[in-house]
Amino acid sequence: METGMLKIWNATNFRRTLGGLCLIVAPLLHFATEHLIGVGNNRTASDWLATATQHHDGLVEATYLDILSGILLIPAFFAILHVVRGRGVILAHIGVALALVGVVLWTFVQSGASLMVGVMGSPGLDSGAMTALIQKSLINASPASAPFFGLFLVELGYVLVGLAVWRSGFGYRWAGPLISISVVAVIFNPLQSDLSDAVIDALIVVGLAAIGLRMLLMPDSAWDSAPGSADKPAARAVPHAEHVVGS
Repeated sequence: METGMLKIWNATNFRRTLGGLCLIVAPLLHFATEHLIGVGNNRTASDWLATATQHHDGLVEATYLDILSGILLIPAFFAILHVVRGRGVILAHIGVALALVGVVLWTFVQSGASLMVGVMGSPGLDSGAMTALIQKSLINASPASAPFFGLFLVELGYVLVGLAVWRSGFGYRWAGPLISISVVAVIFNPLQSDLSDAVIDALIVVGLAAIGLRMLLMPDSAWDSAPGSADKPAARAVPHAEHVVGS
């Protein structure tokens, strides 16, 4: 690994190391908000309101961390686009586009809803009315609503990004499949328990962090090389033989 990171005077080094660090930090922040701080697994309206009332500061802190995670995912996704080459390019572009839209609709909109719930837990408000409002706006929200549609796009985007990384052969061969398989496991998880959710989310964190680590370990020259330039030598023009008078 080349010495020095985030060199603002070196565009190549800055982009490479920023992308690698974001791929490591962003999933960890999201994992912390969901499982470590203990305010992310609210399955009913009563759970939401109880969290807002009893752990108001923790809810607000977790929400801001999740927003930061979504912001850091943006350069992380663009870094993946840069390193995925060859057969994975099309899948990577589609997956990143879906994931970026999903992050806006799911992470940012859902975070706004969490901050709203934090206000609902303030003293003096009718808890019954607040529970009914949370039930209608968050728990019983239509699948066509922005957060649910965003979650679908994020999950589909992650699956495609994982396949793209695997097909391109970048980094550790297991990282891409681990991401895709883990996201599918999230969708079709029959257990629906906090422990199983934490294990699956941890596998996604490991897969993304492995890609980020590989970016940090690669030299700037490998990052800066044009796609496909190292695969085959450039074609050389063969000069035509000139006609010699008298020959």
